[in-house]
Amino acid sequence: MSEPDQGEDERDSDSDSDSERLRGIIEESSELTGMTAGAMVGLIGGPPGAAAGAIAGFAISKALRRIGLEVHDRLLVARQQERVGAALGVMYDDTTEALTNGRQPRIDGFFDTPPGRGQRSDADEVLEGTLRAAADANEERKLRHIAGIFPSVALREDVNTADAHWLVKTAEQLSWRQMVALSIVADPPSQRLREQALEKDGDESGEAQGRRCASPTLAEEVEDLGRLGLLGQTMTGGEIVRAGATIGSLGNYWSVPIVDWRVTAAGALLINAARLNEIDSHERDLVVDLLLDQDLAEPPRDGDD
Repeated sequence: MSEPDQGEDERDSDSDSDSERLRGIIEESSELTGMTAGAMVGLIGGPPGAAAGAIAGFAISKALRRIGLEVHDRLLVARQQERVGAALGVMYDDTTEALTNGRQPRIDGFFDTPPGRGQRSDADEVLEGTLRAAADANEERKLRHIAGIFPSVALREDVNTADAHWLVKTAEQLSWRQMVALSIVADPPSQRLREQALEKDGDESGEAQGRRCASPTLAEEVEDLGRLGLLGQTMTGGEIVRAGATIGSLGNYWSVPIVDWRVTAAGALLINAARLNEIDSHERDLVVDLLLDQDLAEPPRDGDD
């Protein structure tokens, strides 16, 4: 009978220790996400774990454990460490959910280490960028959506590595209200638009006039979404282009009626990867109120009736 390999035992021991640490980090950050590490034990523990699909998710789990601890331990600010723990909790939860539903991790080399790259795979780099963005997310409502990007791209071979880095960078620079605004345009409140007669949104001649929202700062945020190529409008041929790309909207995004705003292909990719469609209806209503309240857009000036 052969003796057990001492090096292998040490590696298993280190892996178990890292898994325990990771569970503790996620548990300590649970107040930011409302989840605990209990349901993720199988995936965190590796392929023999109890979670459905844990074997298929081993590549994802291994990356999360290694890079997650590395990024967490480099941070000096306790709140940043807590955000990283919360982000890891979201990532494990999303991955477990996807694998339970029959999804499979990508097998196109995303998790492989190319020659000359040391121990770094594309997955490692995208994951580190995602966790760093989460650590710096002072608008902590963004945490769930920034964190959702990595498990999303880890399961989609149609999203290449450059696209994945763009998704993380873009989500990091967006404000919370911009994320909400994107989710609203993707799934507009049609009943409220009808109540405001915005399905016409024009003057008596029928010409579209557009409208500026109640908050001047939100107006700027919406324009930024257009400049980033996330929001646009439909051209006559049916193609969705960024705002300002047509003669009618050149230099004036708000000349396009709200009902004619559309999410571009890049915007749709971000919404899907960051799960912006799951934003709470209350948060959406707060932004819709500002977008539709035209009377508050321009306060009366001295001398106005």
